[in-house]
Amino acid sequence: MKKKLFTMIAALAITFGLSNSVHAQTTVRSIAVTVELKDIIGISPTTPTGSSLVEFLYETAAQYNSDQTSTITDQFRITATKAYDVFLKGSGPFVGQTTSSNTLDLNILAVSARPGPSGTLQTAVVPTTSDQLLITNSPAALDQSFDVSYKIAKNPVLLTSVKQKYATSLTLSVAAH
Repeated sequence: MKKKLFTMIAALAITFGLSNSVHAQTTVRSIAVTVELKDIIGISPTTPTGSSLVEFLYETAAQYNSDQTSTITDQFRITATKAYDVFLKGSGPFVGQTTSSNTLDLNILAVSARPGPSGTLQTAVVPTTSDQLLITNSPAALDQSFDVSYKIAKNPVLLTSVKQKYATSLTLSVAAH
């Protein structure tokens, strides 16, 4: 009888334990995940490898008598979440570094650019002190590199100008559509 009672108590305990676990409630936690995207646009967010200095040297008759071109690979980079334009502006004429009263017109220079490394050069722009459209309607991109080509065409003004080094500064800016 004790054995039966013990078996009955064990069966009740097992049944009671199982019924409690069957009726136990599960707790659920909901998590909301959001992604917020905002427009960004910037020029040279990472360090481009191209030089920030462009130099032309005229020391032979052949150099004065021909066009000179200097192409800088990966000179600037753009990150933009929308299509964009790149503008170029000069600070003013080339100013003599020995005699600053001597200048060369900014219009001796033509600048064109292309998406690197294998894009096509866009139409050359002659810099002025106002923004000139250098790159038009480029698509959204992350860290898009650009190669820039600088050209000084054969020009008799260079032959007769005071012989010294001349310098100017160019500024690039980017605007989204």
